[in-house]
Amino acid sequence: MKKLFLIAFVTSIYFSCASSNKINGTESSLPEPQDNELKTYAIGDTAQGGIVFLVNSDGTHGLVCAIEDQFANASYAECSDMMNNPLYHDLDGKKYFDWRLPKVWEAYQMYMNLHLVNIGNFSNSPYWTSQGPSSFDKMSLINFSTGLEFSSLKTDTYRARAVRSF
Repeated sequence: MKKLFLIAFVTSIYFSCASSNKINGTESSLPEPQDNELKTYAIGDTAQGGIVFLVNSDGTHGLVCAIEDQFANASYAECSDMMNNPLYHDLDGKKYFDWRLPKVWEAYQMYMNLHLVNIGNFSNSPYWTSQGPSSFDKMSLINFSTGLEFSSLKTDTYRARAVRSF
């Protein structure tokens, strides 16, 4: 009987504290309810740790690139291995751990949607991508001076900008 009384007492205290959002007379840190409405984004918005450069038709999902280049002069292996290291991201970018090198078409979209309209502070230099020709020692790059794709040895050094999806 004592156990039943104790369980009822503790349960009533818990629910009275939870419903008032106060514990020991102070506000608790329970999260506020969220709207069911999804946030929408447009190309050029700063969100999700980077700059939006591609969105779906309703603006709820897409791709962002990091605010700044992660590497200015690095080999493909260095870029690929260190892309998620928080040391190479700004304060907002450090919150995410799914950064990667862009595919060729993604790098081209960054060039078209951001670089050509002076968003993102890109260099007029080649940027690594995650794809390459059939050769095991080469990878594809997009030249942000011309928008053209070319391939280079993985040991050569170029710039890199991380991307992630949201």
